[in-house]
Amino acid sequence: MMVISIVTILSLLLLPALQRSREKARGAVCANNMRQLSIAVFSYSSEREDELPWSGPAKRNGRGDWVFGGPGVISSKDESSWNAPGFAFHAESGSLMPYVTGIPREDVHNNADPRSWRVFRCPSTGDLGRSLRVNYALNGYCDPERRDPSFKKTLSDETSNMRLSAVMSPGEKVMFVNKAPSKMTDAQFLPSPSFSQPADMVQSHNDTANYSFFDGSIHPIPGNLMIEVMKAKNLADRYFDLARP
Repeated sequence: MMVISIVTILSLLLLPALQRSREKARGAVCANNMRQLSIAVFSYSSEREDELPWSGPAKRNGRGDWVFGGPGVISSKDESSWNAPGFAFHAESGSLMPYVTGIPREDVHNNADPRSWRVFRCPSTGDLGRSLRVNYALNGYCDPERRDPSFKKTLSDETSNMRLSAVMSPGEKVMFVNKAPSKMTDAQFLPSPSFSQPADMVQSHNDTANYSFFDGSIHPIPGNLMIEVMKAKNLADRYFDLARP
């Protein structure tokens, strides 16, 4: 009986360490996904005369949007809605698809297409993350609509596009965020002082979240630290506004 009690106590002591170890491994997979997505952005830009892909609001589906679709609204109380056509993101029709996977982009967007690719999904995001199929968000300052409200999604006029060479201090500028699944209503991320908890903003791995930067680096950053960045406009601009020195 005493042996059983000792084994039980040891198991309880070791369980948190085991969970942290597993989450660390999932965080490493997530960081590798973000690295591949970052390389895809650089490859896309090199073939598009320095143009960056667009981050894009949900369901706009312009030719430069890095992924297509997006639920627009997520109900945490109605999990059946997660499987509805039109809920998920569709990487196969996004502008980065061939650069990430080597598979040609499908120009015709199909809401019923069930395919997904692991590189677009963080393994810590659970059932909702699997239903969304894309768990990363591109910096919203990449989007030409933010730079020019009069822009048209066909962009016959290219002057509104953000250029990779125009990114100031690339080692400080966030490219991709591992967005919290419950907030993944579109595939872009903009800093907001309304965030009060890390879980409102990002998917954490042992209280840190992965961010990729425009110099190609990936950094795990404590969630509380980024909350402080969001609350200070000068810091939020420093790390997200691509045109700011």
